[in-house]
Amino acid sequence: MSELPPHREEMRKRLILSREKAGFETASDAARAFGWNENTYRSHENGERGLKISVIDKYARAFRVPFGYIAMGLPGDLSKEAREFIFVSGLIKDDTCVNFGSSDYIRSPARSVAKINHRIGTKFIAMEVDSDAGLSIFAPGDLVLADIDPLGSQVEDGRLVLIHTRSGKSYIRFAHRSGLDGEFVLSANARQRQVSVSVVAVHKIDLIVPAGSWARMSVTEYNRNMDEMPDD
Repeated sequence: MSELPPHREEMRKRLILSREKAGFETASDAARAFGWNENTYRSHENGERGLKISVIDKYARAFRVPFGYIAMGLPGDLSKEAREFIFVSGLIKDDTCVNFGSSDYIRSPARSVAKINHRIGTKFIAMEVDSDAGLSIFAPGDLVLADIDPLGSQVEDGRLVLIHTRSGKSYIRFAHRSGLDGEFVLSANARQRQVSVSVVAVHKIDLIVPAGSWARMSVTEYNRNMDEMPDD
């Protein structure tokens, strides 16, 4: 098997650890216990197949670990009632350019609020994919979550990232180091290399929540619901 991207390698290791902590010695033991297709589950453990959010949720519930632990290594509680509200500030348009409501993209005002039925933590720059976004791995309505803390110089070659350039524009692209300080070569897929740009900050993409797996609320509706919630 060829070398896996670091983020997929880390996720498969967390899946294996979750299974072992749940008391299942082998992948076969877990698959038989829960009635899963053994080949499919094994392909998830060895990283041959990516993990959709619904599949991560299934494994997290089965092994009684936090959803966010398998997905991103985050601590937290998993329960059927768990939910997270995330402020969506960016819109991913054509050519994977991200439109924010202000020049300060990290503190840009929310366009909407996403309700997700998982505990995944809230320190993200959240962006919704528009119908004309130009990256094949996205579908209209997907929610893309980038780590709010920039990577600095520690960027894996070919990693999917949010890049903010010195010209004030933001893009979702695969990044390759150019060899020059502060410059990266961007591409629309992990192999093809295109334009070299000078960047201010690079943020790794932590999670893509498929359209239909989250609910959109207006900021006004969210504020009204929060006002109506009883105090603890």
